[in-house]
Formats: sequence, structure tokens, C-alpha cells
Amino acid sequence: MLTRRYGDFGAAEDAVQEALLAAATQWPHEGVPGNPRGWLIQVASRRMTEQVRSEQARRRREDLVAGQVPADR
Repeated sequence: MLTRRYGDFGAAEDAVQEALLAAATQWPHEGVPGNPRGWLIQVASRRMTEQVRSEQARRRREDLVAGQVPADR
């Protein structure tokens, strides 16, 4: 699902692994949710969204800096 939506298998795999880590730390304390598969997909999707937004922001910052004219010109 994540690979279809975002088109990046490696990033989707990383997001799913992060979701599994989150489950491993949260579920023992908070209990397993009613729909564990749905929970994992939702968390992985949010991680992918955060990653995409972060990458877009980084590119905007780099483009801004690259477009600036040095003071000595």
C-alpha cells in the first residue's frame, strides 16, 4: 500500500520498520489495539508523510540557498 502510494519501496520499508518498532515499545504498555494491522499501516503512513514533507522542506531550503547571490558579486 505504501509503495503504491509513494512509489518508493525502500522508504516504505523503513516506515514499516519504524511502525513495528513503535508497536514493540507501545503495545506492551498500552495493549494491542483492536486492529493491529490497521494501526501499523496508519503509523507507517504517517511516518512516510513526515519523511516526504521533511524531504520537500530540505529541498526548498537548498534551492533558496542555491539561488542567493553571494555578497561579493
